[in-house]
Amino acid sequence: MFTSLVAQEDIRKGFIIDSVGDTIHGMIDFQGDMKNSEECIFFDKNAQPNTYKPFDIQGYRFNGGKFYVSKKVEANDTVFEIFAEYIVNATKDLFYYRDMKGFHYLISYDDSTLVEIPFKEKVIRKNGEKYLYKSTKHIGYLKTYFADCMEIIPEIESISKPGRKNLTALATKYHKITCGDTECIVYEKPKPGFRIGFEPIFSTLKISGIKGYNNQIGGLLYFWMPRANENLFLKAGILKTELNGGTEVYRIPLKFEYIFPQKVIQPKLGAGVNIYSLKIPEYQVHGASVMLATSGGFHIKLNKHFKIDIGFETDLVMLNYQTDLFMSHSLRGGLIIMI
Repeated sequence: MFTSLVAQEDIRKGFIIDSVGDTIHGMIDFQGDMKNSEECIFFDKNAQPNTYKPFDIQGYRFNGGKFYVSKKVEANDTVFEIFAEYIVNATKDLFYYRDMKGFHYLISYDDSTLVEIPFKEKVIRKNGEKYLYKSTKHIGYLKTYFADCMEIIPEIESISKPGRKNLTALATKYHKITCGDTECIVYEKPKPGFRIGFEPIFSTLKISGIKGYNNQIGGLLYFWMPRANENLFLKAGILKTELNGGTEVYRIPLKFEYIFPQKVIQPKLGAGVNIYSLKIPEYQVHGASVMLATSGGFHIKLNKHFKIDIGFETDLVMLNYQTDLFMSHSLRGGLIIMI
């Protein structure tokens, strides 16, 4: 399901800079960091999509957001072409792209070619113990790149791992020291690497074979990595339902949830598992099971910290005390609080 969801269009206002330097405004499909570096899908005034590869155009930008430019990258004795994300436009420029291997930060070798700031970390064994090894080669690269400004050497030596925040601060400080009379452009404020949200839940649960709907209360946690994917969450929590006769049902969801990129009302789809724990005092039964679960619904975005959540969920349950499969479904409402 999520293979299909990755292709969901997120069309945003922006512009391209064509091969002769003309700016053409329209709409651009925001595809995530990896796909944005591979291609640009631009919709012209007739709403017709045009797909551009690096060097078909000089670059493109989302209004007020990410800016990508055609560049060649030299790495591991090979040269390849990408749309590199422009992080800082200053006396010394910084760029970024992401692939399946991770995050890559780049500096200019010449007008068209970039080289990666090297960094590796890995777990090594020494005397029977495990250690996390972090390379320091990046420090030498940065000292060479900013060699004409000794004032920032302490900042360079303090960078244990290159990242968007510390490299942006470094380039900005260098520019202020060496060219304080001109503007240093940071194209987009970096999104947080990790966010968490909490949702108190009130819902109803219906299990086939049991009459009526039963109240369900609990809470959910949302884990989000905006830099990796702006719309995909990992959701976990615990919900409790009391049935007739003192039976208690605990549900522990563990799911991925995709939020469609709309402005206010945001549809969502989810898939994962629910872990059930069942207590029936009358029969001294205490069982547990795991089942596949799917969900849907929508969020109503109030602001960047609060969302109203309306959703439904369906799963197929096999409880330990019986062999029959039966469906359960629930309807719920809650308020998501993003930290």
